Amino acid sequence: MEAAEYRCDGNVWQVYIDRSAEAMEWLEDTILKGSCGASSPSSAADRIANGVNWRATTVQWEAGFEAVIEAIMNYAVEKGTEIHFNTPAVQLVQNDDGSIAGIIGKNEDGEYIKVEAGMGTLLATGSYDYNVDMLRERVRPRDLRIYAHINTSPTDTGDGHLMGLAVGAAEDEYPHVVMNDSSGSKSGGAYSASVLSVLRVNDDGVRFVNEDLTLNYLSNAINYQHQAHDWCICDANISAMAQHMMGDAPFAPDDMTNAFIADSVECASVEDMAKTIGCDAAVLQNTLDRYNEFCDKGVDEDFHKSAQTLVRIDTPPYYLFDEGSALLVSVNGLRTNKYSEVLNGEGEPIPGLYASGNVSGSMFYDTYPHHIAGVSTGRGLTFGWLLGRRLAGVEE
Repeated sequence: MEAAEYRCDGNVWQVYIDRSAEAMEWLEDTILKGSCGASSPSSAADRIANGVNWRATTVQWEAGFEAVIEAIMNYAVEKGTEIHFNTPAVQLVQNDDGSIAGIIGKNEDGEYIKVEAGMGTLLATGSYDYNVDMLRERVRPRDLRIYAHINTSPTDTGDGHLMGLAVGAAEDEYPHVVMNDSSGSKSGGAYSASVLSVLRVNDDGVRFVNEDLTLNYLSNAINYQHQAHDWCICDANISAMAQHMMGDAPFAPDDMTNAFIADSVECASVEDMAKTIGCDAAVLQNTLDRYNEFCDKGVDEDFHKSAQTLVRIDTPPYYLFDEGSALLVSVNGLRTNKYSEVLNGEGEPIPGLYASGNVSGSMFYDTYPHHIAGVSTGRGLTFGWLLGRRLAGVEE
């Protein structure tokens, strides 16, 4: 709520907080049943910077998330669900009284298919970050100054948003939120060792931020710098540093280290780094000296970074990583209430129309809260599960 400046629906958040664990347990006990391997909760609750956790608990499976999605799909088909692939929805069917009667899709042969809704129509069409016009209209220009776009679902073009708006739905007010991370590289990669709390300087060779910040806040700080980028600095001890900094965060340290080095300029000296950055070598050397002094003291007197992540940078070769933001998805959408009902401009439900996941709104404003990592996926599971239970009459 604080991350959204209270410009969101606390009732929706409370349902997610109260029921998400139950939904996760249902997924594991009813559908997966161990088929995707062990689930591994991970946390970094001891990593607190400026009052927020660096990363909250997440749950992952050994077989990966794609295997989880496949298991859900197979379960649905076994229970009688009919799935039409390559048949994007193009229009909601609206009755004269404003209620939604179903939806029309268009298959790959160009034929239109009408599906009449028995209990309701759920929009679960994802984000709109592959719709450039929608991004430019709804998102802060600064948030779109990125080095990497890492959503691998190019069908996320805002179809559900636009269909909902066409039948009178309200959407979250602008500017909308995108899920921005730090660690974007010009190669289009993300989540290398630059996702950790490594030393960062701007184009002047000057440190500008507490590197322990949760990823969305760190991304905002990077975007505020000249040309919306900064420079991450690691040295020959990068592997040990990555292992030390990541704690129990769910990353593979070797992969993170190798990806960082691959996207970096290797420099033999501070002077070489200064030439690459284009800054005064004396200024950069002073930044490093002051930072290393803080590391020795275990106290960051400038930005109050955690002692846990204060690691000296003093052993050549140095690795200089040109960092920008990495955009994953948009996370604002159609206004919904705690029952996933889509609301109109008067705040009233549109009968028969529901939304969940990144086409739904009412939860985010200003920034995506990475300190409760996984909430974008978690809300899709939680509210989809709850809606199914209500429509099936299992609960009110």
